[in-house]
Amino acid sequence: MILNQAPAVGATARFLTTDGFEAVKFGMTRAEAEKALGARLKMTEPADDALSCSYWSRSDGHDKEVGYMFQGGRITRIDIDLVGVRHWRSSITSSAGIGVGATEAEIKKVYRHHVLAKPDPYMRHPAQFIVQRSGPS
Repeated sequence: MILNQAPAVGATARFLTTDGFEAVKFGMTRAEAEKALGARLKMTEPADDALSCSYWSRSDGHDKEVGYMFQGGRITRIDIDLVGVRHWRSSITSSAGIGVGATEAEIKKVYRHHVLAKPDPYMRHPAQFIVQRSGPS
C-alpha cells in the first residue's frame, strides 16, 4: 500500500508522473539517466535472471527513497521506497497528491478506473501492487 502523507516541513513538492521523475524519464538508458540527474547511479540489486531487471539508485546519497528499475538496459519502473530512509515522509507524490502510504480506497478515489490492484508477487496476501492501467480503461 502507498500512503498519502504531507511533504516534510519546508519541503518542495516533487512529482512522480507517467513520464518519469523530474528529468529522468521512462525508457532512458543508465547513461541518459545519469546525465539527466547530474549524478552517477549505483546498482543496489543485481539483475534477476528470470526478469533481467536490476535496481539502481543515486551514488551521491541524494533522493535515497528513489529507486530505478532497468530492464533490457532501460528504465521501466521508478520506486519511491522509504525503507531504510531516516524519515517516513517524502515530498514526492503524484500530481494528485498520492504518495507513499495512501490507502487503496484513496488511490481509487483519485484515479478511478485508471488503476488496478494486483497481488504482490513478492509478498504474501493481502499485499498488493496498485498499477496504472495501460490501454483503454
